[in-house]
Amino acid sequence: MASVVSLDSATPPASQRGLGWLVATLLTLGLAQRAAPLLLGGERVFRQFPTEDGYLMLTIARNLALGNGMATAAGTMPTNGTQPLATFLYALGFGAADGERLGGVWLAQLAGLLVAGLSAVLLYGLGRRLLHGGGARPIAALAAAAWFASPVVVRHSMNCLETGLYALLLILAARLVLARWGASWHRWSGPTLLQIGGLLGVLFWARNDACLFIFAVCLARLCLAPASQRGRGLLEAVVIGLTAVAVATPWLLHNWTAFGHIVPISGIAESFTAEFGQNLRWAPAAMAEFAFLPLQIPESLEESLAVQVGAALAVAVAAVLAARWARRAPSPARALWFVLGVFGGALVAFYGLYFGAFWFLSRYFFPLSPFVALVWAAAAHRGVALVARPLVVRVAFAVLLCGLVTASGVRTFRRGSNQGHFQVVEWVRTHVPETSWVAATQTGTLGFFHDRTINLDGKVNPAALRARQERGDVVDYIIDSPAQFLADWHGLSQWVDLLKGHFVTRVEDPVANLTVLERAP
Repeated sequence: MASVVSLDSATPPASQRGLGWLVATLLTLGLAQRAAPLLLGGERVFRQFPTEDGYLMLTIARNLALGNGMATAAGTMPTNGTQPLATFLYALGFGAADGERLGGVWLAQLAGLLVAGLSAVLLYGLGRRLLHGGGARPIAALAAAAWFASPVVVRHSMNCLETGLYALLLILAARLVLARWGASWHRWSGPTLLQIGGLLGVLFWARNDACLFIFAVCLARLCLAPASQRGRGLLEAVVIGLTAVAVATPWLLHNWTAFGHIVPISGIAESFTAEFGQNLRWAPAAMAEFAFLPLQIPESLEESLAVQVGAALAVAVAAVLAARWARRAPSPARALWFVLGVFGGALVAFYGLYFGAFWFLSRYFFPLSPFVALVWAAAAHRGVALVARPLVVRVAFAVLLCGLVTASGVRTFRRGSNQGHFQVVEWVRTHVPETSWVAATQTGTLGFFHDRTINLDGKVNPAALRARQERGDVVDYIIDSPAQFLADWHGLSQWVDLLKGHFVTRVEDPVANLTVLERAP
């Protein structure tokens, strides 16, 4: 198979052995990070990896398993504020655990570990198909191992959301496009078109911004067709797109008929206050964490102009390298990089210019990480070879890489007992009866552990979203709701005056990052 990068010289046996140890070490580090809460058990299973939004998905999955349908608040609030494929997968786990919270979350994280491991195996295979010569196998192995071990990747692939499953399906789709394209452009048969369109439709069930990847595949089929076959290319693009839409249609119809939009309410809620271009300044840092695969950029430094400029340069260098390799590559690899380039550009444009929630940019760009890993590994492999060939340089590189991964992994582990929302959960557990209603803007974690929880930001609550859209806030909605308590981060204290006469302050603790309001007698 033709390649993106050609390395003609074979890797010396000694270097092969050294690389084997490096890959094995990285895989062990990645496995250790993911397995730690599963092996240690207890509260760490709840606090190490599941995010606030991860708990929203787990809450819906648990309600599905309990026979309550896609809903929150013990089945009383129907919702589509989720990505369905991963939700159904997690629902199977809760079903196997008879709805028990600890068992369901444990199985969800086990699924995340297995999906990440399979993704690494498939990424290695994809890398070998994109490369040829003596460097193909070592670069592909380094890319897969470093991706699997990266603490940034670990965090996103174990967050109990759809991100890990989405990456796996994207790698599968990339492998299928590469395998079917052939040495030069040729007509695809009907079964091939249906196979590709069907997989892309399943990809949409994993995450709805897969429509951008579907667009990229269809555009590649049209634009890369020879002039004499442009009509055929258009026809094939239409068939692929319609097949993907057909597979996605049940979910789209459900959204439209039950909630009035084809887009889940979570996406509408997150983009409700978005301003054009507001996320663009944060995009380079979010992308750079994948360009420098073992590294994490501290949140406190992401606002620094120097970091933003450096991150933008790193992303630009990675893009230039990928473009140079794509230009030199034969048809299959060039087609795949065309697809990835369009997809990546569309992701940056959509989430950088249009969408809100800048704090989620790293997760939104995560689908690109397996492919950035191939660029990173090829550049690292060639860079080490060019700087110097003595064994000491390769050893130093391996030690530095493993050291960075280990340090970041330890940092992640040490933060694993403080998920950020459990002070709210613990207070409600201690002071609020199970029969009482609690409202909060952030209800992912709280709503998973306290069934009678009312979501106020509209991400899973259609009534709260309508209130935001029609009145600009949810003050009247809160007053008219059955909520006896409001419990959330300390920022909730800004609502004290808005709810004056209806709620009184019960707790205001900025140190614990907790504010609780109770309905006035």
